[in-house]
Amino acid sequence: MGIILDLYRGDLQPADRIGTVPGEFRDARDQLYRSCEKLEGRLPEELRPDLDHLMDLAGESITTAAEAGFVDGFKAAMNIMIEALQ
Repeated sequence: MGIILDLYRGDLQPADRIGTVPGEFRDARDQLYRSCEKLEGRLPEELRPDLDHLMDLAGESITTAAEAGFVDGFKAAMNIMIEALQ
């Protein structure tokens, strides 16, 4: 069965692969986090929670964009399959 059985068993987790493969997305994300860590070391203690909040927001935006991209890609694949089967 392959992918269908993986889906049924809960073993198919494409979202878990996002950002794990070397490439532009992972490199940009890693650069963002490294830059924020450097900045955190130079900030006064009272401003560090603000940076942490910004980092949380950046992480949420990355997740939201990845989810939207996955959904759009899935829809495009389904439309291709429907068109091919007509």
